[in-house]
Amino acid sequence: MAEFEMMTIYLVFAFLSLLAATTVYWFGIEMYHYLRLVRLKNMVADSYGNEHGSLDINTEDSDLNVWEQRIQRMLRLAGLEIKSWQLYAITLLVSAVFGTGFVLFLQHWLGLIIGVFAGIGVVIMVLNGKKMGRKIEFNRSFSIAISVLVKMMRNGIGFEQALNKSVMTSNSVMFRTIFERFLHEKNRIGEIEAFENMNRHIDSKELRIFALAVKIGRESGGHFSATLEKVEETLRYRKKMQDKVSVVTREASIGSYMVASLNILLYFMIDMNFNGKVNEYFLNSEWGRWQLFGIGLWMIIGLAVNRLITRIEV
Repeated sequence: MAEFEMMTIYLVFAFLSLLAATTVYWFGIEMYHYLRLVRLKNMVADSYGNEHGSLDINTEDSDLNVWEQRIQRMLRLAGLEIKSWQLYAITLLVSAVFGTGFVLFLQHWLGLIIGVFAGIGVVIMVLNGKKMGRKIEFNRSFSIAISVLVKMMRNGIGFEQALNKSVMTSNSVMFRTIFERFLHEKNRIGEIEAFENMNRHIDSKELRIFALAVKIGRESGGHFSATLEKVEETLRYRKKMQDKVSVVTREASIGSYMVASLNILLYFMIDMNFNGKVNEYFLNSEWGRWQLFGIGLWMIIGLAVNRLITRIEV
């Protein structure tokens, strides 16, 4: 019986060694993809330069501190019409749920502290996901709308009328809502100020390029349609580059998820071969529970790092 227990321990350590080896191998592969993506990003950045100066992001109300400004901006970019205190309440609730789960699993008060950080991380991840989703949806609709706008202006339709009609052709409710607010505000506070207000609700380089082109066209006069044609070509090229980057990043993400799934499969296969001894060790002993939690946390950190280094914005 003692020999069997020693063999089980050796196999558990062998499994952990295999997990560490596959993680190191996976990390090397992801670093290789990361270097490729950085090179691609630098090529695109050199082609476009820095267009962030086309619109200045409005400063927030002077009575808000820097932290509140960041929270409010994050909520706006995520499209959430809630107050800061509501976000804090949601974060506290999520942290309490995770903390309770970790305390019950680890049977230690440290699980509550870990749950707080986990809850904050989940809320931030959801906000960033909604922000990125809105950005992708807006840019896709914006690319189509600009193409329609240029075609209408080639046929002799004025810019104002063509812009209204091109916005209405979009199937995205979010895109139409943002631009309808812009069309309503530009006659009241001015075109540039309306663009700046729109920039507060969506993080889009395409929008800043378009705003810069409109500003130049208004100031120079004449050949406005030719300027917009160049903008359309630029946005079309950016969309192609974004699609290429998305394919490469998706390939790296799939590889990391496959490695994580393989580790989970290996765990259950080894546990089945030893009649649940591995599972019994990890779940019924205090040190085993901490080991299993550490393995899971390491895998989650690995997936997060992979997502971070493969997130290339064109």
